[in-house]
Amino acid sequence: DMMRSLVSFEKNQWFDSRILEKGLLDIGEEVGNYGYAFVDVFPEVMTDKETGTLEIAITIGEAKKNFVERIDIINNSRTLDTVIRREMELVEGDAFNSLKLERSLRRVRNLGYFSDVKVRNYVGSSEGQTITEFDVEEQSTGELSLGVGYSSLTQVNASLGINERNFRGTGRGVEALIGFSDQNTDVSIGVTEPYFLGRDLSASASIFNEKQNRKK
Repeated sequence: DMMRSLVSFEKNQWFDSRILEKGLLDIGEEVGNYGYAFVDVFPEVMTDKETGTLEIAITIGEAKKNFVERIDIINNSRTLDTVIRREMELVEGDAFNSLKLERSLRRVRNLGYFSDVKVRNYVGSSEGQTITEFDVEEQSTGELSLGVGYSSLTQVNASLGINERNFRGTGRGVEALIGFSDQNTDVSIGVTEPYFLGRDLSASASIFNEKQNRKK
């Protein structure tokens, strides 16, 4: 009944191949939650010419439970492997679980370091082993800001800021800001560590320096 509910056809509803295709995918994902990475799910559509109705039989093929033999990360030319792996709920040696894999994929995408992230599963060294591959596409994570203003106290002032969300591929955030005016030069630098002491705990530190400009 649980598998049947994943195919949202109702009696006397018009046939829609898109609904059937989505139902097959949902069944495959649900079976994957129980540790089966490679399962054949195929439909058989039988037509009753007299009534003009269809009867759909969905067969779930036999399969063995799978374990994650290896997790490969490719095309991360800048970001370190550890930065990606620490976002994964699956590790090598775990029983395969498509729900954990989907959450891991979402966490890697949410880092904001990549323009695209794809995941693929391959049969490993044996039928019960799975190789999971994360294919990432790096994108720019730095921002540069420039500002110019005027006030009655400081006269003309300008600022230059740099914000890097993935400093040297470590996942650390670095922000630097320099402000200039007739009276002062302000410099501030901040660093954010998203996994402080190896835990899912963010920590930040900053330093600030102010220099007064002497007028002759």
